[in-house]
This record gives sequence, C-alpha cells and structure tokens, in this order.
Amino acid sequence: MTLRLRIFLFNLISVFLATFVVALIGLKIVESTVIDSTYERLTQIRISKTTAIENYFRDLQTAINLISSHELTDNLMSEARLDTHPEFRRLLDNYVLDFNIYDMALVNTKGNIIYTTRKDIEDGTSIVKDLPPGNKLKDLFTWGMKAQEGSTLFLDFDKDTLSPNSATGFVAAPIFRQGNAVGVLMLKISISEIDRITSDNFAWATHGMGQTGETLIYGEDWSLRNTGRFRVEGNQSNNAASDAEVLSSNRGDEDIKKIENLSEVRELGTDYRAQKVIRSIGKIYLPNGELWYIQTKIDESEAFAVLDRIAIASSAAAVLIFILFFFATFAATGKVVEPIQLLTDRLEKLGTSNLTQKINYNSKDEIGLLVSKYNQLADRLETTTVSKEFLDSVIQSIKAFLFIVKVSHHDDWRQCSYNISQANDSAQKLLGLSPHQMAQIDLKTLIHAQPEFKNYMWLLQTRHSIEAEIINHEGRRVPILMNWAALPNRTTKDLTFVFVCTDITDRITAEQALIEAREQAVKASQAKSEFLARMSHEIRTPLNAIIGITDILAESDLKQEQEQLVRVCANAGENLLALINDILDISKIEAREVRLERIAFDLEATTTNICDILKQKAAEKKSSVPFAHEPGSRRIPRSSWRSYPSAPNSFLT
Repeated sequence: MTLRLRIFLFNLISVFLATFVVALIGLKIVESTVIDSTYERLTQIRISKTTAIENYFRDLQTAINLISSHELTDNLMSEARLDTHPEFRRLLDNYVLDFNIYDMALVNTKGNIIYTTRKDIEDGTSIVKDLPPGNKLKDLFTWGMKAQEGSTLFLDFDKDTLSPNSATGFVAAPIFRQGNAVGVLMLKISISEIDRITSDNFAWATHGMGQTGETLIYGEDWSLRNTGRFRVEGNQSNNAASDAEVLSSNRGDEDIKKIENLSEVRELGTDYRAQKVIRSIGKIYLPNGELWYIQTKIDESEAFAVLDRIAIASSAAAVLIFILFFFATFAATGKVVEPIQLLTDRLEKLGTSNLTQKINYNSKDEIGLLVSKYNQLADRLETTTVSKEFLDSVIQSIKAFLFIVKVSHHDDWRQCSYNISQANDSAQKLLGLSPHQMAQIDLKTLIHAQPEFKNYMWLLQTRHSIEAEIINHEGRRVPILMNWAALPNRTTKDLTFVFVCTDITDRITAEQALIEAREQAVKASQAKSEFLARMSHEIRTPLNAIIGITDILAESDLKQEQEQLVRVCANAGENLLALINDILDISKIEAREVRLERIAFDLEATTTNICDILKQKAAEKKSSVPFAHEPGSRRIPRSSWRSYPSAPNSFLT
C-alpha cells in the first residue's frame, strides 16, 4: 500500500470516526437532556399528585371537624326518631358531595346508625347486633368509644364486606361534648376518588403524561391503591372491573421497593407490562402514620421519540460531510505525499550509516522545516556518534567483570529478573558461558549480596558500591566489589543497568594477613607485659627482705661508720624498689591506667642520699663524690618541690 493511499485512507477514516463520535456525543447529550427533563416533569407531576392526595385527606379532616362541631349534630344524635332535622341531613349530604366522600355515617354511643348518606346500611341499624362479623364499622365503633378527643383513625383500602366488588377505606373520629363521647363519625372513601385525583379526571394526555404516562399508588402491602391508566383504558371497551380486583393485582414486583429506605427514586426501569420506562417514585404520608408510595412513569419509547428524528438528521449531515471531505482529501493528498516520499528515501539511506546524505528541499512549509531538522540531525550524528564496534572494544578491554542487565518494569520488584543482555570477555571466562548462554541467565542467581540488591528501586536510589560474591564456573564463590549505574530509557518503563564487578580476592587475603599479624603483635605485647609484671613481683620479694633486715640493723647498736653504711644500703633498697614500681607502671601505661602524682620532696636530703650511695663505688676507684651548697645561697622550701615518686633519684643517678 502506497504512502498516498495510506494518508488518504487515514484521513478518510479519521473524518468518519470524528463525525461518528461527534454525532454519538450529541445524541448522548440530547438523551441525557431528555432524561433529565423527563425526570423533572415526572417529579413535578408526582409532587402535585402527592400534594393533592394529602390535601384530600386534610379535607376529610376538615369535614370531620365541621360535622363533629356542628350544634345540630348533638340534636341528631339524641333524637330517637330517624326522620327529624331534614335540613341538617341535607347539609350532611352536601358535605359528602363537596368533600368527595363516598359515604358518611353517624353512630351513637349505643352503636345505632343515626344517619348514612348512601343508605347501603339503613338508618337505625345496630352495628353491634345487626352487622356480620368482620365488618369494618364494628372495628371503627369499638375504637371510637375508646379513643381520645381529637383523634382520627384511617383504615387503608380493603374489600368491602357489604359489597364484595368494592374496595373502600375509612376515616373515623369520635364526637365529644363536654369531655364525654356522644358518638362516632365514619367517612367511607372509594378507590374511584383516588383514580380521579391521580388521573386528573382521566385526562392524562392533557396533563403532561403523553400517550403512555400514568400514576400508580401502592400501599404498604405493595398492592395498588388506584386503577391505573392502562387498566382504565382497557376497561372502556370491556365490562368495568370491580375495585376489589385492583387490590388483588399486586404489582409491587416492579422493583420499586428500594423506596422504603429512601425519600425518592428517579431511575430507568421496567414496569408491570415489561416495558422500559422512566419513572419517579416517592412517598405519601397519610393520617395516623399510614404510608403510601406513588410512582409516575412514562415509556422510554415515547420519551426518546425525539431522538429518532435527531438521529436521522445527524446521519444525513454526517453523510454529506463525509462526501465533501472525500474529494478534498483526494486532491490534497498528492501535494503532501511527494516531499514525504523524498524524506523517506533519505531516511532509508541514513539507516545504512551514511551520515553524509542531505536533502535538498527549499520549501518553507512544515515539510521544509522537517527536512531542515533532518539535515541538522545528520550533521550532529556525524560529529558525535560513536560506532558500536568502538564501544564493544572498550567493554571487552575492561579487566573487571562487566554485565549489561535489562530489568523489566513490574509493580512488585520481587517478580523482576535481571536478564544479562551483554557481558565482556572477563565475565564470560569467569562464568564459563557463551554469549548465547549468558542471555538466558538471571544475574540474581549468580550474585550473593545483601537483600536490597534484588530490589531495583534500591539500586536506583543507591550510589555507593557494595561487597558481594559471584559464583564462577567451578561453583566457587569469588568475592567482588560491585558498582552499578542505570542507563536512561525514554521509550519504556524497563530499566538497563551496567554492573562492574572487581575481583577483591587478593585484597581480602592481604587484609586477613594484616589482621593475623596484628593479633600476633598484640599477643607478644601481652606476653611482655605479663613477663615484666611477674619478674617485678619476683624481684620485689627478696628486696623487701633486704630492706627489712637493713631496718633491723639500723635499730641495733652500731658504730658511726656502720650506721652510715646501713643507711646507704637502706636508701639504695628504697631506690631499687621505686625502680621496680616504675617497671610495673609500663603495664599500666599499655593498659591506659597510669596516673601521675605530684609529691613534695626535700631536694637537699635526696641529693645527700644519692651521694652516700655513690661514695662506695667512688672509694673503690679511689675517687670521691663531694656535695656542698654555697654559703649564703637561698634555700628553696621543701613544699615548693613537686615530682612523681623516685623521679629525682632516677634523674640524679
């Protein structure tokens, strides 16, 4: 496939995809707008229906208050006859019509029905005695006789025991006068009234519900509390269904029960007709804590009908744009391809290491700029590129073991391997492997180093060298000093490291020899110190005996000359003992435990003692050691002289 054809097809496909994406995004935006506007419309309708139903029950409470507080209600409840107060009875009938009440009944404290509107139960009937078991009126009467003043009871819709084809609900309240109950007021409501409220008198289309929209009310048992649009429209051509059938058709399987824990739900779902719908679901709060759920919905097909028209128009525009661009691309491709083909040819020649090839193209457009950059690159490569053969020769000339290792990027460094991509001759001889075999080796298996070595992130962050061991072809561990550096890689996340390993066997051997020599020197020094200490103690023992005998002789009766000799002998023994103590100080100096003392001494007496010791030797050689100080010289006080013990003796002798 030629370059011209590739560019042409690329541009053509790019325009097609761009047009398709723009159209798709536009449709998605329109779809989102339609969904949002439909949600908003359905929510507003749901809120209005909720308000209407809640207002209806408030109106029922208003009717209860009006009837319960009317002064003629007392008279009607106290009359024994059933045909009295006809005007008030007509007023009650008007209340029933005005407040859209299905039926109303007044019951006195004896359980007798004083008044009903529809006369489904005749006036005068006893609720306690005449009605069958399970009738709701009995339950309402029993509650009313025990209820507190001002309380109201709502019984949700259920099948009517008197009229099995009807489903009715009740609202009841006790009637009090001066703190005493005088009767019970009972209002009966019909599902048809709920139908009227939710359907706007069955005019769905004129109130924003279109052709498929409807409102459904559910009780806490998830059965319907209204008939629904499609049931009503379906019954227009058939016999009317009873209200009781509405309650028996439990349509709570529409997956709307999630509203139990939420205040409202707006979603796309499937209704009881298996149709995809857009719906808004909320709650209706009724008297004495009763709760209903309300759903307004409309079919997706009706809501998205506008999208079909938009899709047709968008498709026509896209086809027109595609055709126009087809001819424009075909004409422009020829002018672009020619200089690109020339540049391609020159790049192929550049790949043959011919760096002197230049392109003569004088255009000032983008292609000309690209050609100019190519020529500059060729010049730079010609002056700075080093041949691969030269680099290989440098690598092979290194005496140290050199490895070039590739590390594949991985989130878990423990899963990475150090694959050897190249090694110099020294490394190959050390391992006894060929270059092909070397490429299959993981350097981790050869190097025994600290645990961090296997973490390539640690290698990137560490610059110092480490000591390690490498296994040679004989299986012996060779100690090495290892240095490394990471090579830059701008194309992938994989890393390349250069490891240079120096054999430090000789250095370690020399260090070991130095350590052994030092240990031998330390042992010799310790032996010398022990010898000096022991010999000093051995010499001190007889010396102490000599000094002791000399002290005993000094205390005996001696001639003056003998006394002089004994004193000299005693001084010499003391000096010798001091010298032995100094020998012991050598051991203390080596142990760094020696302490210097400054002790006062008499210089004249010390000098006299030393001269006395030397007189005997001098006499043997017919010589003398005179000692005298000049008359009139100033005597230095004894306390002014300071020295460590025996220092003056040692110095003078």
